[in-house]
Amino acid sequence: MGRTAFEVQLSTTFLDVVAGRRSFYRQEDALLVWVMGKFDPDYRRLTTDDLLFTNNSNILVVDEETATLSEAVRRFHVRCHFRRPAREGDRLTDRWESRVIPFSELTCEKESQRCWYFDYDRQASAIRAEIDKELQERERATLDALRSELLSFWLSRKPNAAPDKNEVRAWTALREALSERGVSLPSSPDEDSGFIALMNGVASAKEGKPVGWNFKHLVEVAHRIADGYPQHIVAFGHAVRLFQRDEMLDEQDRTGKWKRRSAAIGASLRNGQPDFAPDPASILLVDFLMPGTKAKLEKINLAYVPAVSSVVTAS
Repeated sequence: MGRTAFEVQLSTTFLDVVAGRRSFYRQEDALLVWVMGKFDPDYRRLTTDDLLFTNNSNILVVDEETATLSEAVRRFHVRCHFRRPAREGDRLTDRWESRVIPFSELTCEKESQRCWYFDYDRQASAIRAEIDKELQERERATLDALRSELLSFWLSRKPNAAPDKNEVRAWTALREALSERGVSLPSSPDEDSGFIALMNGVASAKEGKPVGWNFKHLVEVAHRIADGYPQHIVAFGHAVRLFQRDEMLDEQDRTGKWKRRSAAIGASLRNGQPDFAPDPASILLVDFLMPGTKAKLEKINLAYVPAVSSVVTAS
């Protein structure tokens, strides 16, 4: 362990003084150990917390009992008060415990100037990671369910028909749930033609057949979006790849018109031209429908596009 210095905290010691002493002993290649004469978790001073939270939530105490034990067995003992983390639902809580232990059994870290018995930081970190993982999994499940609900709603809707009360209620619930996650939907599913085109395109790629338009083939959907809603052609291309409809488009493109058009769109994007740049307002919605597309769409809007053969085969 090398040289060890003990400082007894009997009166108020300001944090900058504590930090200064730690720095001094570190430079001297020595370990500074703070000890107290007594400690009560319910009645501790601010300076005690300064020692507690910088020492892995351990407080070392030398009192009459430990002194008597140390003299009797000729081995230095301390009373260690420490916090033990526990999980309550999705919260991290603590409870206080204490042990009288030989000083030699403490873990001492010269670089961090810490000396502790119970590794609070490691166990608390593991519990927090467990909570965070479960929260993320729950949120992913919620998002998957919302994504399924939105696409199911879109597949069941009747274009250009007034929605009934159940549809209005379902749409309102979807809007509110997605709004809480930063994704905006129009007040009505028929309010915005650009939104309709985006949803039709993604739903058509998912189903492998036209949705929302009176077409026969998916390739007609591709041309419709390229003609009337070029701001959504990249999103459509990602949907085609995600749902593996590339071969279907090739088979339906008997004249080669879409192949030529797709190549031209890809060239335009690679050259940083704005003709097919995604609508910034739709990027979060597209990323919700197809997770992982946000960064790709934003790069296009920054006029940077990796070399690709065509938009519908872009990675």
